[in-house]
Amino acid sequence: MEKIRLLIVDETAKAREIIRYALENSFSKIEIDEACSNTEAREKLESRYYDLILCDWESRSISGSELLKWMREHPELKKTSFIMVTVSNDRASLVDALQAGATSYLIKPFSVVGLVHRVISVVSRLDRRVAERFVSDSPVSLAFQDRRLDGALIDISMSGFLGTFKREGIFPQILERIVMSLRPEGSAEIAGIHGVVVRIQSAETDAASQYINIAVKFMHISSENEKALLRFFDMLKLKL
Repeated sequence: MEKIRLLIVDETAKAREIIRYALENSFSKIEIDEACSNTEAREKLESRYYDLILCDWESRSISGSELLKWMREHPELKKTSFIMVTVSNDRASLVDALQAGATSYLIKPFSVVGLVHRVISVVSRLDRRVAERFVSDSPVSLAFQDRRLDGALIDISMSGFLGTFKREGIFPQILERIVMSLRPEGSAEIAGIHGVVVRIQSAETDAASQYINIAVKFMHISSENEKALLRFFDMLKLKL
C-alpha cells in the first residue's frame, strides 16, 4: 500500500504538532508535511504531490476559502482532497464550503478518533477510485482484543477488504484495529495484515440478519505479505 501524503496547513505550530502526532500514531504509512501560511502552502503544492490537504479555515494568515478556490482552479490540483478544519458548525457555511469544492470538514474542537475517522473516510474514497478490487470468497479471520472472528471475503484490494461474518458474540467496532489472516484456496495463509474497521452493516436488508458485512482499511502490509497478496490477485485474475 502506498503512503498517504498529507499537508497540514495551519498558522499555529502547536495545532500542527497535535495533528501530526495523532496521525503518525494512527497510520503506519503516512508522510506528513506542514505549511504555516497560504504562500507556503501554494509553494509546496506546486512542487510536490499530496493525497490530502488538512487546512485551518479561519486562521489570520491563512484563508482556507482562498486556498481552496486557488486549488480548484489549478489544472493539476482541482481534484486533490481537501478537509476544512473549522470552528463553525453553521450548516449553511459548511454546505457553502462543500459546494465550493471541500471534500469534507472537521469541526473544532475535535477528538483524535474524530480526526482519524475523517482522514480514513476521505482516503477510503481515494482508494476506491484507484485500487483494483477482486471478488473472492476465500476464508478470512479477524483478530481483535483477545478474540477471533471467522468469515469469508466479498472483495479485496491492496487498500482493504470487505468480508461477511456471522453475527454472534462480540465483533470489532468502527475504528477498532484488527489483524487479518487470509487463507486462499491452494496457497499458503497470508497472516498478520494490520487494519482498522471502517464500516459495519447488515449483510441483508433485514436488520435481524444473522450475518454482517465488515469493511477494513489496511494500515500496514509487510513487503512479504504485499508480494503474497499480489500473487493471490494474479490467481484471481486467471479465474476471470
